[in-house]
Amino acid sequence: MDFISGSAYSIKELFGEDTKIVIPDLQRDYCWGDKAYSEANGKQPTELVSYFVKNILEIYKNDSHNKVTMGIIYGYEQPNNHIQICDGQQRLTTIFLLLGYLNYKTKGAFNDYIISPKEMNDDYEPHLLYASRESTLYFLSDLALKCFIEKKTSPLDIKEAEWYFNEYDQDASIQSMIAALAEINEVISQDDLKDLESLGRFVLNNLSVLYYDMENRSRGEDTYIVINTTGEPLSASENIKPILLGDPLLNDKDRIKYSDQWEKREEWFWQNRGDDEKTSDNGMLDFFIMYWQIGLLQEN
Repeated sequence: MDFISGSAYSIKELFGEDTKIVIPDLQRDYCWGDKAYSEANGKQPTELVSYFVKNILEIYKNDSHNKVTMGIIYGYEQPNNHIQICDGQQRLTTIFLLLGYLNYKTKGAFNDYIISPKEMNDDYEPHLLYASRESTLYFLSDLALKCFIEKKTSPLDIKEAEWYFNEYDQDASIQSMIAALAEINEVISQDDLKDLESLGRFVLNNLSVLYYDMENRSRGEDTYIVINTTGEPLSASENIKPILLGDPLLNDKDRIKYSDQWEKREEWFWQNRGDDEKTSDNGMLDFFIMYWQIGLLQEN
């Protein structure tokens, strides 16, 4: 399927048919399963998986018909049906692990969303691929097939499996995934849910994300740097830039010219920002608002 920027896609669509969600080599490790120290939590060890899964369970129990958007993911499609993720890795990986756990606990109700029927007759590539490190890629493939689908290994006994190699102990993403599965098991067990298949269908059909197309790796890397150096999502002006400069009606000469103009304006707003402002975002945003307001007045 063709993924359209600005559209919402369900988890079923992201992990369905022949679609692959790829974590490219520019990404950091999966870390939501790790226990970290938080100032806001009184320096007590905590992790994000349990909170994330508990929130999903809360929504499911209160209204299983509720449709919920789990925020924006940034990515680009290359090659066809392969979504290279620039931001959204932690959420999508956690959802995939949750689906895998639910598949293990049911009678394989979600096999096709772990590994597609086509891949089951080929080389067993799962719908989630980690290109950031070979060991993570191989581990996730074995986890999907031998644990989630074939059920030869329990999600809680992964390190005892014959397919688990010693080198995996040095892979931060793998260790975080193992810890995440333990947290998922703890949350599900404590909640004592009876119909895990119904919960899985809720995850597939009722949870969705907004897809923002970065068009290519270069823009994807820029997005990744902005998000991971500031710790914040892209600002409104940063979201507008690839839309305007990515207009297919622009030729390369004009695209370079307008890009230079953008940089000059941004530099001006940076030099003239307020004393309490750390970026040029507010000035750029005010500029766009005034520009469109003038345009609307002229049209009227």
